Amino acid sequence: GCDSQPLLSQPPLVSSPLGTTVHLACTLSRDYDVRVYNIYWYQQRPGHPSKFVLRYFSHSDYSQGYKIPPRFSGFKDVAKNTGYLSISGLQPEDEAIYYCSLKAEEVHRERQMREE
Repeated sequence: GCDSQPLLSQPPLVSSPLGTTVHLACTLSRDYDVRVYNIYWYQQRPGHPSKFVLRYFSHSDYSQGYKIPPRFSGFKDVAKNTGYLSISGLQPEDEAIYYCSLKAEEVHRERQMREE
């Protein structure tokens, strides 16, 4: 059957003053190792289509979305099994829903469910 444990968990709300830096967390469930996954981040602003922000694997292997400034960056905390989206110099237009995804993992899960 399908695992009822959430694969990824994110804090519901993070707020921080303009100009500061915020770190948004994406924690993987225990049976998944953050070291072997790409973490994909997306931004959803009201009335806008969902936008790819960045993909982060390691400090030497990452990619930035189209026209996404370098103040958006990624990192991982292996001890916490968590990937982060870091946004520095916060601006009003950064207010949005940000969600994380493991691209390869979603494909793998679909294949698993078909085979069962």
